[in-house]
Amino acid sequence: MKIQDIITEDQQVLDEFSTMARGIRKELEKKGYEALGSGVDQEAYLEPDGRTVLKIFGTQGNKKKLSADQKMFARWAEFCQRNSDNPFLPKFSGWETFNYKGELYLQIRTEFLRPSGQLGRSISRLGDALDHGSADYYTIATNPGTAGNYKIVSNAVGEKNVPLLLNTLLELLYKTHQKKTHNWDLHGGNIMLRHNGQPVLNDPYVITAAKGQFTPRSVF
Repeated sequence: MKIQDIITEDQQVLDEFSTMARGIRKELEKKGYEALGSGVDQEAYLEPDGRTVLKIFGTQGNKKKLSADQKMFARWAEFCQRNSDNPFLPKFSGWETFNYKGELYLQIRTEFLRPSGQLGRSISRLGDALDHGSADYYTIATNPGTAGNYKIVSNAVGEKNVPLLLNTLLELLYKTHQKKTHNWDLHGGNIMLRHNGQPVLNDPYVITAAKGQFTPRSVF
């Protein structure tokens, strides 16, 4: 179901939608949606089922084509779906575009995740270590600068699962260096947890804008 099918009661709300106005939140909350937060031309809502998050991405002025951050998020969602058997990647479903008043929008559903705290910070530090050339996870495990973080992570995910986590980080880092439009942005706040404690690499990238253009924060 597209967002315009959910919000039908107040034309003024629809008139405000292109700026992701507060009216959207008001109407969705009336229907049982819980606002979780907002970013640059995006808003996230917990759906009434309590298990699914609806994310809506604005166009940043684009009328016919997806904006750079929308495209990046769509590619990220497609990558995660292709690798849906990887427990460290988020689950996405039902993403689609829709046109409102001549502008193109993107909406997507994802699983409900919670903050990861110290575990997320430790995973992000291992990612930073990989980014600085420590590609072998055994090296990371014995490196004084990362040993504490390795222990926290291995205790949380299980020793046998650490190679998959580090290989996933390496693949995402490779894509970062391969694409000039992406920057690495996997800090602890962008790593989330499922209800069973499974860490999820929820938000690895940020758009790199052309010189002189506004650079939005991470959109995942």
